Amino acid sequence: LAELSRVFTGIALRLDTAEEGVALDALLDGVLDILVRPCDGASDKQPLHHLHLVTEPLVLVCGTDHQFAGSGDLELDALLASPDRISISAAADRLLNTVGASEPARHMAGSEAQLDLLMGLNVGWSLLPERHPLTQHHVTRPLPKPGLNLPLEIVYLAGRPHSAAVSAFLRLVRLMPAAVPKAEAKSLFQ
Repeated sequence: LAELSRVFTGIALRLDTAEEGVALDALLDGVLDILVRPCDGASDKQPLHHLHLVTEPLVLVCGTDHQFAGSGDLELDALLASPDRISISAAADRLLNTVGASEPARHMAGSEAQLDLLMGLNVGWSLLPERHPLTQHHVTRPLPKPGLNLPLEIVYLAGRPHSAAVSAFLRLVRLMPAAVPKAEAKSLFQ
């Protein structure tokens, strides 16, 4: 998925909740070709079409001196007992809540830059897709098996003429078997 942003102009990847409404407006206005976002099983109003893409594994991300820095799998109990989670994405919190109750986050980052700063200061940890850009310069650790996966979907405007590259990409995705059926994706977030 990280490669998509190099192929297409006007693509939005891994939005936090506050940015998603703005991106949907940009999609409707023709500024964005396609939108890749966490799939919560909900449906937007027409004329938007949804294609389920893949599930991307989540990893724990923290600063180099954080208590969770290290190697190997983490104990889920330790994760759930830790109160210093930093979150910019409601999707990660909803996924974590599917495996047990967790302490409320002490820190809420308003942007990826702020999240980057807080993790750099070892203030807390977060859950991010394993190929997220912020995983490149922070400590990452896998989650306990079977782990948590973030269902992703492509959203595009029905009936809009697309460039040859976007049209070919959408045709390719339609041919792929659905990685996460809509009903299953919805159940992950309830």
